Order: sequence, then structure tokens, then C-alpha cells
Amino acid sequence: MTPRTSRGLWLVVAAATSAAAGCSSDSRPTAPLQSSQTVALAVAKTFDRMGDSVVAAHGDSDAATRYYGAAAVLRRIPAFDTITITIDSVPMQFNAVGLAVTDSGGPATCPMPPMDDDRDAAYECPWGIPHTTRTLFAWQPGHPPHIIQLVATSDSGAIGLPNRHRSGDGASDTTTATVSTDSTGALLIPARLKYFSGDGTGVWWGTSGSQMNAVQANTTPCPKDTSAADSTSTDSTSSADRGGMGGDREGHGWNGLHMATASCQTATLTFAFSGTVSLPPVDWWHRNTASGTHTISLAASSVPGASVTMVLQAGGSGH
Repeated sequence: MTPRTSRGLWLVVAAATSAAAGCSSDSRPTAPLQSSQTVALAVAKTFDRMGDSVVAAHGDSDAATRYYGAAAVLRRIPAFDTITITIDSVPMQFNAVGLAVTDSGGPATCPMPPMDDDRDAAYECPWGIPHTTRTLFAWQPGHPPHIIQLVATSDSGAIGLPNRHRSGDGASDTTTATVSTDSTGALLIPARLKYFSGDGTGVWWGTSGSQMNAVQANTTPCPKDTSAADSTSTDSTSSADRGGMGGDREGHGWNGLHMATASCQTATLTFAFSGTVSLPPVDWWHRNTASGTHTISLAASSVPGASVTMVLQAGGSGH
């Protein structure tokens, strides 16, 4: 895919995010500088336009969902930090935001982050069992950016392939890992680590490793998302109704509930992980250009984000 986002616009955003990260020569910043709200919203607009370009070129796709979802998160949480992620022993700076999503009787069967792929619900919430998901979404400014995403359903544990074998839905995979439980009988779900190449055609999944995360929420509500669809985008019409928000575009929703309307408190999320990623053992990534394996790690780092709770809405539970 080749997004038609203005290269000039993305370079301006990349320069702004670099300025927000500071000019230190230390490749492992211990206290990354938080972006300004203006910069975060500019990045959100850029992600929206990338989603528009993907839709125009290929129709709705997981890649478009990833961009729209990231934009929706940044519009609701207009801040991100710069962290250092090490890939194949090379420290690299990424911008990152965090998101914790909890289903407390809301309409969703699986509280996946809005920038995740819909097909991953079968893996992140096996058999439709709701879980709290904690997501680190990190991107490396580029045209378009490299993306690393970690989705965990527990505060610590293994990184690995899905432990559910899917069949009969036309999107089978070959994973055969057994389901495991802890001492209380609770289902243990491996954290999902994914690495996307800059052009979006290459994807690697975490096959081994470990992770930890923590969420520190506060009582400050997230800013209201009052932004409208970007009417200046050449592809705005094709995506104007994504998410059923009357013009707000945001990846997928939670069966009728969306980032713009969900109960949301600002939070600080801390993540650390070390894992190996390789080619996904699934046949629906038939155009995957990735090859080989990579080692990816992150020393304990905190990023701004939000804690979102899905609750039943008056008059119904969505569609």
C-alpha cells in the first residue's frame, strides 16, 4: 500500500515530534518529554489521512483500521511520549501512547483496542470471554511509520502465539498451543506482540518472550473528542461513516460504543517486554512481505494514556 498522505505534512509532524522528544544524545531517555496537545492532534490527523488513502486504494482493511483507531485514541488522549525500543540490538526511538479497556457489562464481547484487527478478537478473548486489555501503541515517525503494538490481558506473563485453534470460518490458522490456566483456574492468554513494517505490507507476530504492565488511572476525565472528520481529505467521503459516528472515523468500535463516547479517565501506563517476532502462522496474511525473525525489547517505560470502561448505555446495548 502507498498512502497518499502529503509527505510534507508528515515531515512537519515528524519534525515536531522529534522536537518534543528533545535533543539529548542519550538513546535511552529515562524521562521522555511529553508531546503537546497540538502535536498529538496533528499526528491524529495524519493517521486519519493515511486511513483514507488505504480505503481509497484497497477498501476497508485491517491497515485502515489501525490508522483510524490510532487517530481516535490520540484525539481522546492528545498526548504521547517518546520511548526507546530495541530492535535486533539497535535502540530506536518511538512515539507511544497507552490504552486500558475494561468491559464492565457493556455491549462488547471482546474489549479490543480500536487500533487492533477485528480478526484478533478470537485470540485476545478466546471463546468471547471479556477481558481487560492493556495496549502499548508505538510508532516510529516515517512515511508511513513503523508500528509496534503490545496487547496484554494480564499485568505480567508470556508473549506468544494465540492458544486457540480456529477453523470453519475461512480464516484458519495452524497454531496448536494448548490452553493453560493459573492456580485459580483463570484462563491465561499470551500477550500479543506485533511489528508492522513501514509500508504496512509486512507483519511479524510475537512467538516467545515475556511482558509486564501497570495502569495508574486518576480522576481526570479524558478531553471530549469534538473533532469532526477531516473535510480537507480527498478521501473523506469514502470513510465518513466509519464507526457509525456520523463522520468520526475510528477503526472498529465495541458493538456500537466508541472512543469518542466511552467512559474515559486519563492514566499513566507502564510497559516492559522482551520478545521474538516471526511470520504469523495464518493463511489470511497471504500478502505478507515480512521474512525472518526479530528480537524486540523495551525497558520499563511509562507513557500517557487512558483507562476506558465500557458500560451499558441507557436505552440499549448498541447494535
